[in-house]
Amino acid sequence: MITEAMEKATPINKLSALSHPDRLAIFRLLVGVGGEGLNAGDIGAALELKPNTLSAHLTMLSSVDLIRSQREGRNIRYFAEMQAMRTLLGLECSGGRTYKTYARHANAETAWLRALVDNRPRSRQ
Repeated sequence: MITEAMEKATPINKLSALSHPDRLAIFRLLVGVGGEGLNAGDIGAALELKPNTLSAHLTMLSSVDLIRSQREGRNIRYFAEMQAMRTLLGLECSGGRTYKTYARHANAETAWLRALVDNRPRSRQ
């Protein structure tokens, strides 16, 4: 059974969430600080976002599993979900292999993927 949360975390929804310049800036900032994460106040100050606007953006990014949060007393610290982003961008697929590796070992039906990965023109068959 597909849950509502699973439906929200589709690749299209993740990319759509990142299509807003402020949300992309938030995500890039969190990626830049790595595992330390940032609390909401620091994110707002760094990007000059009002608290209510920041809250809406953080909610959207959280709803599609691009960021996660952790309560620390009265503050909430946010972290980028790097594994979700790697999967979204196709840097990992079946069994942790990269798409490039997968494409090189796949059958003829994936010639278009090999061409894309190797950056060469598609052969006409």
